[in-house]
Amino acid sequence: MRLHGMRIGRVAAVGFLVLAGLVVRPAVGEDRSGIAWMESFGDALERAALERKPVVVSFTAVWCGWCRKMERETYPADEIVRRADALIWVAVDGGKRPDLARRFEVSAYPTHVFLHP
Repeated sequence: MRLHGMRIGRVAAVGFLVLAGLVVRPAVGEDRSGIAWMESFGDALERAALERKPVVVSFTAVWCGWCRKMERETYPADEIVRRADALIWVAVDGGKRPDLARRFEVSAYPTHVFLHP
């Protein structure tokens, strides 16, 4: 699938994300892990095009226990923080943006979508 000239790959398995070292924290703004999160999907795509960086879209939900566990245990990891600047990070609440959740066929939380320029 292509979106605005970007190739899309979807990964729902948390284990793969942890092994790949590309897990994201579903929050907005600068958090203690040093990852700068964007909250606007459109702004993230624009920034990615300007900076020629891949985008990580993190779909979460307020009721998602695994999302909270990842916030506490995975996102602050040094390896994740070291790689953070190479990517554009955007957090999407699937409950607030059901249109995006449908577009990317999100059926479980957390789900991470990787967009490559």
